Amino acid sequence: MGNSYLNNVLKNLEIDINDSILDIGSAKGSALKTMLDFPFLNIDGTEISSKLAEISIKNLKTNKVKIFNQDASCFKHYNNHKYFYLYNPFPEIILKKVFNQMNKQIMGKEIFIIYNNPICHDLLINSKFLLVKQFPDAWNNGINLYKKSF
Repeated sequence: MGNSYLNNVLKNLEIDINDSILDIGSAKGSALKTMLDFPFLNIDGTEISSKLAEISIKNLKTNKVKIFNQDASCFKHYNNHKYFYLYNPFPEIILKKVFNQMNKQIMGKEIFIIYNNPICHDLLINSKFLLVKQFPDAWNNGINLYKKSF
């Protein structure tokens, strides 16, 4: 199962009970389901498709996860999270807009991005994210862990 690879990444993090994670482009909630096995204070997802957001809510069957049915480039709560997960959810032009929102909102802390199938790796490096570690995934695309201090 592909989420065993995400599980491996999350096991390598020093997750605190006050930490929150956001799945950007959460689709049907598969990654969110894996995140439930870790001691996050909040587990959230953004999904632009109302149909996928509804499926995710049905698949998860828990109130511990909150799904924001909106465009990630307009999301206003990035500062509420320390960890961010992306499975290459959209093209580089949208990812740039997401990073612009993060840069406007996040202050005084270090964040981590878990990027599965990191097609836009150069964009993260050019946005001053530091590649911390690379992990394998099921399709040999890799999962990269980045960090940045604001």
